[in-house]
Amino acid sequence: MQFWELISDEHGISPDGHYTGKTPNQLDRLNVYFNETVDGRYIPRAACLDLEPGSIDSLRTSKYGRLFSPDNCICGFNMIFNSQADSNMNDLIAEYQQYEEAGPEDIIYDDGEYEELTDFPRDSPNNI
Repeated sequence: MQFWELISDEHGISPDGHYTGKTPNQLDRLNVYFNETVDGRYIPRAACLDLEPGSIDSLRTSKYGRLFSPDNCICGFNMIFNSQADSNMNDLIAEYQQYEEAGPEDIIYDDGEYEELTDFPRDSPNNI
């Protein structure tokens, strides 16, 4: 939890997910850690998984508990009896694996165009 408190403070995000920063620099790279919701809140780009419901409950009742989306907080009990939570977890894992397996040739920029990256230094692991 200390990680999210530190990152939230660094980027000017309040415990309920609203931007309260004072400098434009706080908005830099905000999308690395947070997604913006349609109502303007910022929620962590994280899946909170635990087999023990008490751990997730303690996260939800903490000062920064409102920062997290309930869909991203999954405990073992929910996974057995809640197919929606199971589906969400599988989607999050698949998305994570997709990003982990992506190479430089898979980079897509905001305009939707692909850029071929072929000029790697000699000692780059991509030249192996």
